[in-house]
Amino acid sequence: SATLATAGAEAGVAELVSVLDRWPPLDHEPARLTLEAALGVTRQFVPSQRPLSLEHLSRFEQLRGDTAQERTLLALLAQRARHENQPHTRVADYGLRALGDGALFDDCARGDGLVPWTLAMMAAITADAVVEARHELDRARARIVRGGSPVDYAMAANAAQVLAWRLGDVVATDTESEAVLAAVALEPLTPEVLSLRTTAAQFACYVAMERRDLAAAKAALAGVDSGTQGIRVIPLIWLHEVRARVSLAEDDPHAALGHLATLQRETQAVGIDPAGLAWRLPAAIACSRLGRDDEARAHLAAQVDRARAWGSPTELGEALRVAARFDPDPDARAQRLDEVVLVLAGSPDRLEHAKALADQAESWRAQGRRTESRELLAEAADLARACGARALETRISGALAALGDRPRRTTRAGSESLTASERRVATLAVVGRSNRDIAHELFVSPKTVENHLGRVYTKLGIGSRRELAGALAP
Repeated sequence: SATLATAGAEAGVAELVSVLDRWPPLDHEPARLTLEAALGVTRQFVPSQRPLSLEHLSRFEQLRGDTAQERTLLALLAQRARHENQPHTRVADYGLRALGDGALFDDCARGDGLVPWTLAMMAAITADAVVEARHELDRARARIVRGGSPVDYAMAANAAQVLAWRLGDVVATDTESEAVLAAVALEPLTPEVLSLRTTAAQFACYVAMERRDLAAAKAALAGVDSGTQGIRVIPLIWLHEVRARVSLAEDDPHAALGHLATLQRETQAVGIDPAGLAWRLPAAIACSRLGRDDEARAHLAAQVDRARAWGSPTELGEALRVAARFDPDPDARAQRLDEVVLVLAGSPDRLEHAKALADQAESWRAQGRRTESRELLAEAADLARACGARALETRISGALAALGDRPRRTTRAGSESLTASERRVATLAVVGRSNRDIAHELFVSPKTVENHLGRVYTKLGIGSRRELAGALAP
């Protein structure tokens, strides 16, 4: 730990490898597992160590998770399997074995930090074990409020933002990404803190893109770019995919492909290519805009193949949905979208399901099936509204207007104007928390809470806490 803190992750890896080289094998010295787990965790912050990390972890696949060290190694295995695009059921198994129904969090709370717990949570969430992940998250947050640190709080909020995005909840994702950034704003820049900031920026960009707010997306990226101080962590690689999506939104397919080429080069260097990153979809769109249709089709086919290998309906549904949009035959496109909707019915991602319903409705309208299209659009609108996906709502309203429907008012202007931080504070105030309690729970000062509530009252046109519940209601 001292070497890691003073000389960095690479020096920490070198020291652990040196010590392990001198120790007896595991079957003669069970205590060796403690150092094996420490080596596995430390290597997560050194991209160049990734290939060695994969070879190292493969020796521990049969662990049951009976001890803290076994749970840590299982968490690392879960992350490895996710990054290698192994079947999502296997990833979920590793992740849940690692979590141990709260045991891993307790291990980490007594140890050097929540990195292993966070890795296991990321694996479980992205592998669709969302019910178990929610239970873990609620338990962890209760513990952190009683005695955690700002970085612990940010780790939990980090898992919460990934869970919110997996469920298609744009508003909750925005809230949690802001919570991560606020919690670590004054923390020294370590690999863990940079990873947290980077992941929060990634999801803040996704939220901004769903709201068609390019300025916000670019600001989030700029915040990371100006604050890495030469530290390199794996989450920085994911930002190339976000930059590509921003470039496409600015109608610059050449720049998008440049970002994706960098991403591909960096992921190949560390041996990772998860279906959940889905970089081939923006690559296909960029190629199509440049008239490179054969390349676009190759990217789409490759993403569908990776999604099928991964096995989750979320990634498969998204890949099939984007591929269907490239089909020039309207009848074939409608048929393919029927399949997409069926696939996504089994996904926890309501936002992706809403997009598929909207695409399907528009394909039906093109076939003259106006009544069925209108019904599907109404269902999609309800889902988009529940997700807080304003841009999708606007698109659906336009499609309904084309069918002769009058757009309906969907949200209160006042509550719509609240920032994620203001909404988070207001939500806690509604359930009876005092300003001091809210400050303690969110790792901010009571004065910050007071300022947030003042802005909330102004935006909602109310004068007291008693009026909050009614003003926030949809």
